[in-house]
Amino acid sequence: FQIWVGIDGFEDISFTYGPALSLGDGGWLTVGAENAYGNSGENYYADGDGTPPAAGTDVVVTSVPGAPGETHTIAFTAKGRRKGEWKNCAYMTGDTFFGTNIACFSGVVE
Repeated sequence: FQIWVGIDGFEDISFTYGPALSLGDGGWLTVGAENAYGNSGENYYADGDGTPPAAGTDVVVTSVPGAPGETHTIAFTAKGRRKGEWKNCAYMTGDTFFGTNIACFSGVVE
């Protein structure tokens, strides 16, 4: 199979299946998507439930967009390799506001 991650913006992730398909070892194939924590997602096919993907099947990953004015937190972890001061900036653009939103953070690795 192939995973396609597009650059066209929202909802542009899909799985595409070719002609050589298997239901996995013991029939335990799972097809779906979930968040990084594994606590939110959806299965297309899991361990015999649902419809297994056939040759040429495209499974598109979609989500529910946030409401206007809603906030969304993106978390990450960083590890300092050298001692000293650091500064990291995130740049965000979108079609719901003009310009670029910039948020910078700084600190010291001791």
